[in-house]
Amino acid sequence: MYRKIVGLFIFMLLIVTVLPVSGTVDLESNLLPQLFGNILYVGGSGPGNYSSIQDAIDNASDEDTIFVYKGCYESDDNIKINKTIRLIGEDKEDTVIYRNLIDIVVSNVYISGFTLLNGSDITIQSTSSIISNNNKIHDNIFKSNESLYGMGGISIYNSSNNIVSNNSFFNCGILMDVFDVSCQADSKNNSIYNNTVDDKPLVYFEYDSDEIIYNAGQIILYHCKNITINSLEISYTSIGIQLIDCDNCHILRCELTNNLLGGMAFNNVSNSSISGNIIKNGALGTTLVNSRNNSILNNSFENKEINIFLYYSSFNKISHNNFFFKFSYGLWRFKSILSFESNNKWEGNYWNRFRLFPVFVWNLYSGYYYQFNKRFDIDWHPAKEPYDI
Repeated sequence: MYRKIVGLFIFMLLIVTVLPVSGTVDLESNLLPQLFGNILYVGGSGPGNYSSIQDAIDNASDEDTIFVYKGCYESDDNIKINKTIRLIGEDKEDTVIYRNLIDIVVSNVYISGFTLLNGSDITIQSTSSIISNNNKIHDNIFKSNESLYGMGGISIYNSSNNIVSNNSFFNCGILMDVFDVSCQADSKNNSIYNNTVDDKPLVYFEYDSDEIIYNAGQIILYHCKNITINSLEISYTSIGIQLIDCDNCHILRCELTNNLLGGMAFNNVSNSSISGNIIKNGALGTTLVNSRNNSILNNSFENKEINIFLYYSSFNKISHNNFFFKFSYGLWRFKSILSFESNNKWEGNYWNRFRLFPVFVWNLYSGYYYQFNKRFDIDWHPAKEPYDI
């Protein structure tokens, strides 16, 4: 009881004397968790201050606050948050976490007041053995390079009731249940608002319908219906447009360029269309996972690795698109399509050069060793010249 009272007194003293001066903490009651433990300090010159964030976390207890003074913090290992704590930076412009991943493996964590730089990101993930929900990521800056092993931003997988607000992303963004080939991920009731990507709005809709989106730096639709995305330019984010568990949504006349993991990603999406778009200079163009009965029509693809990646996605119509690519490794790469156990209709696409004969689109069998199976799709009437898109 005595420890709780002393902890409460110190916590209130911190709010009154230190935190308002730094200007990094929003005192809205719905954002601040009710934690009244000890305060541990990282950096600065005070006696007993820790030199690394991980050391402070390791010595903290649930309900403690870790206050990090201005400076650049980098370690050889990732930062693992396995306690219910508040992690607060003194000033988000000058309190920098450099090239470290922050892995949240517990619920009710609050992070605010940092710049996460050069591939640093925050991962929130629940698994069969770890539950991570009800976390709050508020008022941070994410600046990333194009490193595949540290893309920057925030990744949320199978995690619910999180708040992500007032963050600024540059050359990165948010990944939400992306590439879930098992369809086991079930993030829900997340509140993602007032965030920007390269000074444009980060648009997040959950269980919305009948909307038209005209302005965004990144778009994430979760359990949505009848959403139209029209005439946008989205560049330098993680994935430009993500649709998860959506139906009857349409992406029209957008230009998606230089997005690290792709222009678009569909996961369990049906009866939707991608039409009249330019998707280029990402590692991937468009990804479809467990998605069917969609139309990919009259788009132009020119990406660094794969233009379309299909995984258990059948009965989609892929027609009258331009596929530009370099001649490189593997037969599936030669066609710029990577397809796993999918069965789709291909018609009238332009395959990088004049083609007189039909084009085979091979499917791979995802067994212990990936191999060609007997099934393949055929574009019977490939275009002889590219379309004007």
